[in-house]
Amino acid sequence: METQQLKTPGGARLAWATTAGAPRREIARGLLRGLLAPDFGDIAFTQACAVCGSREHGPLRVIASTRERIPRVSVSYAAGVAVAAVAPIGVAEFGIDAEADSPRTRAAIAEALPDCPDSSIRAWTALESVAKAKGTGLRGDWQRADTAGYDLEHVTLPTVPDAAETDSRPIVVALCARWTVATRR
Repeated sequence: METQQLKTPGGARLAWATTAGAPRREIARGLLRGLLAPDFGDIAFTQACAVCGSREHGPLRVIASTRERIPRVSVSYAAGVAVAAVAPIGVAEFGIDAEADSPRTRAAIAEALPDCPDSSIRAWTALESVAKAKGTGLRGDWQRADTAGYDLEHVTLPTVPDAAETDSRPIVVALCARWTVATRR
């Protein structure tokens, strides 16, 4: 598994790798361990949905033996790629979403957002990243997400093979962060 990393202009650290049939959840958590290990050593994760209590989805939290402030993390999956991100220290809420830029994805987004004037991949990933940052998921009026107080940025990852198509597609990633008042950039 080849891992790639970058630091976004907003200060988040991002890593991604193809899942190649491996459990994507383990790939994503491995990416997070790689991003966090230099600063926090051995870490573990906890996850639980606030609505149904499932440990299979919901906000992902880092558990570390250090007493330092642990950064917020988020993961997403698109076209056989796991994407993981670590927010800068001082971010109170954080979420990412990733989607392959393909005709199939654009058609699915247009269908999911029939009344939205902007049904682009960037708009969709922004909506999902805000929903993840707020911890609400796609419940309620998520199609009209209030982004006041949140910083949004987009990153386009290099193209990756899409198993369902014959060519490669870039992965569009939206990152959403709300800073604590004391650390607002």
